[in-house]
Parts: sequence; structure tokens; C-alpha cells
Amino acid sequence: MLVEGDLPNVRARYLALRALPALQLLEPEALLPLAESSSFARFRAGSWIAREGEPLPAVYIIVEGRVEVRIDTELGEDGESARDTGRLVADPARTVGFVSVLGQDPRGVSAYAHTDVLAMSAPSDVVLDLYESSFALLRNALRNAARAALEARRQLPPPIDPDEKIGEPPSRPLTFVEKILLNRETPLFAGAPIDAVADLAAATEEVRLKAGDLLFELGARADFSFRIHHGRVRCIAERGDSVVVGPGMVLGGLDVAAMLPRSYTAEALTEVVGFRIRSEDFFGMLERHPQLGMKLLSLFSRQIIDAAA
Repeated sequence: MLVEGDLPNVRARYLALRALPALQLLEPEALLPLAESSSFARFRAGSWIAREGEPLPAVYIIVEGRVEVRIDTELGEDGESARDTGRLVADPARTVGFVSVLGQDPRGVSAYAHTDVLAMSAPSDVVLDLYESSFALLRNALRNAARAALEARRQLPPPIDPDEKIGEPPSRPLTFVEKILLNRETPLFAGAPIDAVADLAAATEEVRLKAGDLLFELGARADFSFRIHHGRVRCIAERGDSVVVGPGMVLGGLDVAAMLPRSYTAEALTEVVGFRIRSEDFFGMLERHPQLGMKLLSLFSRQIIDAAA
């Protein structure tokens, strides 16, 4: 149960947000609107902050205390005991509800206060509006979500069906219109405004690799992402395990968004045709079309949710 208490001024809320590691890279003018839209909330040890299946009216940033966040929870007949198939434990400076709200997950989460908790609370709809209107907030959230998604999926992308047929490579470069139609097939650009899809088509460069060519190496600077149009690529993690991916897969996008070195080596197994976009061009496009940035943030958040469930 929420315990009513003092609601310090905006400066106090700003300083509390500034102390959180996930927000320390933000400029003051980007962080101030979030501080203005939030308030302090206190929860007693043993109380529920949120329950799965119920509307999540606010998101919380944990300032003090320890919270257990459960996904796929089944409450007992007493309404208190629970069995869950996934669990995330939030230490100080972690969040409750951000991933579910940004991932538009209708299940929500169950969050339980193990100790007395002090949190920053902001209405869910206000948070979504703030992140869409401020590219600095959005870019910071993309960085944090991409890092969490990389950790959740253990660095490597999901493999393809080994029996999937790849056919013959295209005999000529794709035209501008063909690239637009191809981009329409990706989850990020399905239903996107045509000018945003055209921006991407104009910024992408068609690349052809021979079997054995390296697209990028583990530890290298991540300065582009690559969408496979034809062929198969083996992705090899530092510990030696690997997966094979094929057409439609975007490689290196999480590394770019996370601002981290390459998390695996990507080697062409067959002749590969794909499209490369430089990171500065991609994020320039997201800044011009923030609704796409929000959709990408939702996709990253869904990866985190799916990995935890």
C-alpha cells in the first residue's frame, strides 16, 4: 500500500533521477521534464506495487529499497502467495513497469516490495509522451534497452530453421522502389509513413559478400547494422557457441543501439546480399521520425520480456 509522505520539489526529484546510473548520461534539459512529471512514492515492506493483469497507471524508478518483479505470475487463492515462471529482481536504481509499458505488454508485471521502498513515480501515458517528444530521452532508453536485450539473449541473435531454403541471389542491385518495398516487410517499418521508409532506403548501401568473408568481428567498433536479403551468416560468440541466420535478420543493430563493441563475429557461409546502414544515418532517421524510435524501443523491450518469461 502506498504510504503518503512528503513530495519534495522538482530540484529534489531531479537530483534523485540524476543519481541513477541509467540516466547519468542525459543532459539537464532532457532530464528536467521527467523530474517535473514525476513524484516520490513510498511503499511499505510486504506490499504490492503492481499486479500482473491489472492496468499499470505509472512506472517506477527505485531509489531506495529492494523490489521483486515477477513475470507470468499466478496468484494463489489468498490473492497474496504466487507462483511465477520468470523473475527479475530490482535493486536500487532499477525500474518497475518501464519495460512493460514501452513494450506495450498487456500482461503487465507483479512487483512486490521486500523492504520499505522509495520510488520515483510517473504516469505511464506521460512517460510515453515524454520519450516520443525528447530524442535525448529516447536515445538513452534505446541504449539501456539494447544492453538489457543483449544480456537477456546471451549476445547471439535467434537462429533460422536449418531446412529453410535460400534460393538464388539477385542478379542485379535492387532499385530504390524495391528497397522501399523490402523495408516494408520488417516489423519496424510495417505501417510506417512512406517518407520514413524512403529515408531508410536512401541511406542503405547494398553489400555483397562471398562465402568466408567477415561482415564484422567480435570486439570491433559497431558503426553499422546489416539486414540480410539473401544468404546465410554464422554468428560466433566469444565463448565459441554460434548460430546461423538468414534472410530478414538484422545483424549488429543491438550493438549499435547499445553503443558497445561487436558482441559476436559474423561470417558469410554462402554468398550474401544485404543492406548496410551507418549508425549516424539510422539514428538521424529516428530523430526525424520519433514514432519509429518508440516502435524500436517497444521491440527491444519485447525481447527483454520474452527472454525473462
